[in-house]
Amino acid sequence: MPKLSQPSVILSDSTATQHSETSFTLETVRQTVLKLVNPLCQLPSVPNLSDSALLAMQRLMEIITTLRSSQPFFLEGVPSPLPGAIEALLPYVSEEAYDVLEALQREEVPISPNSFCAATPPATQNATPQTSDPLTPLASTLLSSSLSESKLYSFIAIETLIPSLLWRIARSDYSVMHLIEGVRGRCWQSETGWATGMLRLVVMLEVEAPTVRWCFDLATGEPAEGLLESSSIIQSEEQALPLQQSVYTGAANDGSDTFCQVEYQLQAILQLLQSETGLGGFLQGVAVELLQPGAGWQAGKLQLRFGFEFTAQVLDLDNSKAIQSHAEPIEAELMEDETQINGTIAMAQVAIVKALGQSLSPAALVRASDATLLAPYIQQITRQQLAQSLCLLQRQFSHTNESEQLTTIVQAALLALAHQTRLIGIGLQQPTLLLDELAPKLLWSLTRHTYEMTQLLGGVPAQVLQPGEKWQQGTLRLLAVLQITAPELSYTLDLSTGRAVPVAVAPLPRDAIVQSCIAAFCQQPTAIATLADHLEQLCDNSPEQQLLVNGFAVDWLKDVEQDWQSGTMTLSLSLVFFADTP
Repeated sequence: MPKLSQPSVILSDSTATQHSETSFTLETVRQTVLKLVNPLCQLPSVPNLSDSALLAMQRLMEIITTLRSSQPFFLEGVPSPLPGAIEALLPYVSEEAYDVLEALQREEVPISPNSFCAATPPATQNATPQTSDPLTPLASTLLSSSLSESKLYSFIAIETLIPSLLWRIARSDYSVMHLIEGVRGRCWQSETGWATGMLRLVVMLEVEAPTVRWCFDLATGEPAEGLLESSSIIQSEEQALPLQQSVYTGAANDGSDTFCQVEYQLQAILQLLQSETGLGGFLQGVAVELLQPGAGWQAGKLQLRFGFEFTAQVLDLDNSKAIQSHAEPIEAELMEDETQINGTIAMAQVAIVKALGQSLSPAALVRASDATLLAPYIQQITRQQLAQSLCLLQRQFSHTNESEQLTTIVQAALLALAHQTRLIGIGLQQPTLLLDELAPKLLWSLTRHTYEMTQLLGGVPAQVLQPGEKWQQGTLRLLAVLQITAPELSYTLDLSTGRAVPVAVAPLPRDAIVQSCIAAFCQQPTAIATLADHLEQLCDNSPEQQLLVNGFAVDWLKDVEQDWQSGTMTLSLSLVFFADTP
């Protein structure tokens, strides 16, 4: 079985320590400018592609599902198998794998991920066709404003590259974003055995040049230290890891569950990231020229690396009972009413919104009143995900022989099945959903559209000129509100802040003008109508968001002592402006 490029993975603390011995000053690193071949230059999209490759892949997935249900050895829905498992599976699915290979070879031009976006839900089939790629919808969907698809070479400061890379990685999968933030889990190490604590995916940027060698954690800005060894076993009940613990009795107690070793977890994560537009070059390593303050230009290499960090929990017996007596709140509820958020997204300050009322209970449950209405939307999301897999497959085939191609096809089918097992999209098809699960997933689905939308959801400093008024300084923000209405009840939730919005916030008029020195999409005076039209186009390409914007019937339960109530769930998006106070 062909393995993923190992240089993208750091498996031991010794490697990270070696990198940290090089002189490292974050401020100098952030000010360094890179000249690199634009990793976002892509082949043109293909508007009309037959469904043969898609149908062949679906048949392959169906036979694998049948085999797996009758023989558990063929993996329980994981994207990266035990050593030799694919070779054991291949003889049973070789005919279907050949069908996929032949379908891909019949395509005259490379597949684009938007090839199957024409399959829209019945309610939208008569709508005006969208020409944008749903995975990279606008020309502005770049790593930064410094990168343009029309440029062969690009200059970019590492300071700008860091948040852009983190966004690219986080948008690839909700579980990946969750791992970067940190999840509760447990870890087995040969020296200490099992321990419970916090597990975090460490994303590192390595730069190598004749007189420079950096490898630092993009999230903390510090050299990575204390990374887990490749043989360590990691597990989490939060379903964030791509490989979950074995179902076999005793495997999770004696350290023999090699299925969940760090090495295989990282390989599975890399497999997810390989299909992310614009990351391939950074995963394999790209040639760059760099200019740091006080030095001259020099040639080097830039590469993303990954590892896991584990912080064991130290139990405080005096406080443990008190902690267990309280329900876990939504993260945003931990903030005081007027807490200042100091985080930045590419130098854009996160908007400060004063709480206007009680937020939705995180323990509230919702479910679709008629789950059959979700079927066409789920089908469209599945087609888009399969298109990504097929696009990646075809790019890989030029460098492999037929045997390796068949192995890669089966591997991709397992990955696609894993996506289905881990729930499609934000999980609207689940029997029930906790609001504190739905809200962050919906926010993530919005941020993954474009880097610019992520900035707007956080808020960007801007000046606005509205008809009949003077220029005002303040914060421009995309207000994303999830609303659930039922008889005599109406709850709203600002997805960005986790706060209730009981009163209407007036959106900016379409003929207002906005300008921001921070946001590349409106550095010149721009009409709100232009931004609003772009945002509407993005949501039109998202089946679930389109469903929510239109509104659909749900049942919801505030607490277990009440009965289910019927209502409507709606997502509203509007551009709003918060003027600075004198």
